Amino acid sequence: MKTSFLTLFATVAVLCSTCQSRPVPIYNRYGLYRLAVAGSGCFGTCPAFALDMDSSLSCAYYGGRYAKHEGNYRGKVGAQLWVKAIKQANMLNLDSLPDAYAQNDDAALVQFILYTSSGEKHFLGSDGALPDPLFKLYIWIATHESALTLRPAANSIHFATYVQRELPAPPISTRRSVAPAN
Repeated sequence: MKTSFLTLFATVAVLCSTCQSRPVPIYNRYGLYRLAVAGSGCFGTCPAFALDMDSSLSCAYYGGRYAKHEGNYRGKVGAQLWVKAIKQANMLNLDSLPDAYAQNDDAALVQFILYTSSGEKHFLGSDGALPDPLFKLYIWIATHESALTLRPAANSIHFATYVQRELPAPPISTRRSVAPAN
């Protein structure tokens, strides 16, 4: 009896240890293999940034005003960030979503490009106007720069996105002033 109990206990222990060591496969509904996201910043402290990452966990990163890392970088994304991107993409119905959403002057403009097995899907709009899964992914990426392992890039990087570019202030001669009301 004691031997059979020990055998049963050893078998259960081995099975439990092998179950925990195997990675759980992630369902990738659209065959997402690359994702580019960029934020324009806002009139507050929203970071201007661009991140281009792929399934090999390689990334290119640009940090503008209010980004934790300013400049051009190359590096790796954490596996958790890539899995989060796939899970959020799985929640979308890419075939029926429009490409453009409302753009608010004082909110961050966000651009996504999802590279899937069936092609590219582009999204552009103010952060709050995006479909909820894209908005959540944008916020998660913008607040989790620590999930990136970055090293300064030796030269400039071309990004497929464009909203991360900061617009220069207009020349003073083109600014309009309004006379005070009497």
